[in-house]
Amino acid sequence: MDDVARPNGVPGGQAVPADAQDVVDARLAELGDYVLEPIDVEPFTVTLDGVTFGWRIGEYDDGTHDIDVEPGDVIADHDPFDGLWYDT
Repeated sequence: MDDVARPNGVPGGQAVPADAQDVVDARLAELGDYVLEPIDVEPFTVTLDGVTFGWRIGEYDDGTHDIDVEPGDVIADHDPFDGLWYDT
């Protein structure tokens, strides 16, 4: 596990983006030669002991879709799935 420094002047409990690029670069360097390629991800769910885990695709009344990470409404993403908006 790597610690990422918290930006100065941010109130306690306030979520802010972390500048972890140095940590990411160091971890990737540990891999040696590698190639970054696009990947396809397919939503899935699995139920263990009555609890559903995985990615659930839902649909709103207007026809747009959302993706929830189960169990619970922990993280949700929706069209246009660009990573710029999510709900927690």
